[in-house]
Amino acid sequence: MSTLRAPAETDLTRFYAIFPQPALARDLFNIAEGHRVDSAIRRAYPGIRRDMAKIQAASAERRPDLATLGDAQAVVEALLQHTLGLTPDMADVPPATQALIGDAVAMLDRVAEEGTSVGDSAALTADLYQLIDEGLQQPANRMPQPQPDGEDGTPPPPDGAEAPPQGASGVEDYQQMELPPFMTPVMEELVRPPSDAPFKREAEGAEPEPRPLGQPEPALR
Repeated sequence: MSTLRAPAETDLTRFYAIFPQPALARDLFNIAEGHRVDSAIRRAYPGIRRDMAKIQAASAERRPDLATLGDAQAVVEALLQHTLGLTPDMADVPPATQALIGDAVAMLDRVAEEGTSVGDSAALTADLYQLIDEGLQQPANRMPQPQPDGEDGTPPPPDGAEAPPQGASGVEDYQQMELPPFMTPVMEELVRPPSDAPFKREAEGAEPEPRPLGQPEPALR
């Protein structure tokens, strides 16, 4: 019998589950929150800016070209590249997707302002998700999908050559991105449940977790 336990549900996992595509919400939140924290660090410790810039520049060299990605993936990748100090190369990216990227980047800078909190990152995640989802629902805003045998008016690729990448049909085809090595994602399992969780479990009829030896009984509220 396996002793492995399913990952605990946390506020973050519940937040991601609100969205039809949790992987997209998770990446957007990690980018927004990472950008907020990096901006706060730069303000508080100006001397660290040079070292942070070097690390970001090294990671930026390994990022993929936007034109090789599907629509939603390209927008999220452009957001990440913006946080790394890059100007995303939008050559061969459809004009409508370029417009989405421009709007998304402008929105991202909201969390770079002083005094923002993790709640602002969550709110921005919802706004960015809506922007991408609604923008890609318009057929004209999607990357063209090549037809077999040149039916779209373009010649088929020569023997042995790869066909051009097919654009995603929307956020439903989104695949979780690979973050830079230095950018640790917000780990859901490290987000502790509320301190009154044992009482909630008992109230719901669940068996309370065993208390470590020597730990006193919690005081009644």
